[in-house]
Amino acid sequence: MIKDAPMLKKAILALCPVLALSLGAARLGHAEADKKAAAPAPAAPKADKAAPAATAPAAAKDKAAAKDAPAASKEKTAAKVAPAAGEVTLAGDMTCAKCGLHESAACQNVLKVKEGGKDVKYYMAKNAVADANHEKVCSTTAHATVTGKVSEEGGKKVITPSAVKID
Repeated sequence: MIKDAPMLKKAILALCPVLALSLGAARLGHAEADKKAAAPAPAAPKADKAAPAATAPAAAKDKAAAKDAPAASKEKTAAKVAPAAGEVTLAGDMTCAKCGLHESAACQNVLKVKEGGKDVKYYMAKNAVADANHEKVCSTTAHATVTGKVSEEGGKKVITPSAVKID
């Protein structure tokens, strides 16, 4: 065995204070290690404490922006729902002119609206809004609310949709 074990322990503890703390220097009876273990940990630099404070205003701005975001999206939604000048909102049954009514050689959305006890057909002009909702009514009928500008072409009423809501 090692003749000078206490001297070896002292050398190890002096070279590696972390090891001294993990081994429990008090148990080893080493007075210098006990002093190091009892010493308070150095205080954190003040710059670390200032960093969270510096981000606090940014966090407050983010929270304020998050609160405003839903309001902004509600305004956009409201703007989409409200008809523009010259637009009308019609409600009725929407179907396909080719697959549902068998009146056309090509698929086209048609809105059937009851006006004065009669069914009036509004053929939807081809645009992104009409195309986005066609699959929902091709070969079937669904109740829908359509907002858009109405015109007449070839004796047929045509609506150019700006919004379509299928119930």
